[in-house]
Amino acid sequence: MPSVLEGPGLSYSCRIFDIRDISTAELLASPHLEDNILAVLTRLADSRETIRSILQRIHAASIDQRATLIAELLLLAGLRQLRVIMERAIEQMSVLIDINRHTIFGPIHREGVKEGIEKGQQKGASELVLRLLARRFGELPPSTVRRIRAMNADELDTITARLFEVTSLKDLFA
Repeated sequence: MPSVLEGPGLSYSCRIFDIRDISTAELLASPHLEDNILAVLTRLADSRETIRSILQRIHAASIDQRATLIAELLLLAGLRQLRVIMERAIEQMSVLIDINRHTIFGPIHREGVKEGIEKGQQKGASELVLRLLARRFGELPPSTVRRIRAMNADELDTITARLFEVTSLKDLFA
């Protein structure tokens, strides 16, 4: 790669380094996480220890930065065929991403899942009551079907308990 770029009214020169000639220790000693991450591109004496050290620094970063920094490290580790080592190191370390702030597993989503499960259970219970009523009393009028589907869990329990005590749908809702 040429170290000089010249053109009309332009002259630029630079020194070109092979990153493998830069000291791993110096990059790891830097206070900048970007420098630490670049250390995986140097000649590594101990790739596992280097990655572990970088991950510890990433762990100390703000929660918002962690995902980006890990993605950058994974990308560069992949260039040096260190992705498997990197993935194992992540698995062995304590959790690097706060699960409570995670968009999929966080508390907001868990509440949505909980609500969805409750709605599903409610729907299943109402469908079961409808099947039992149809078996006991034959085809149900649409108004009864709507009424049962609108009931909450306590109301469905009451209907289920009374199902075998009554002789007609009219008595069931009395």
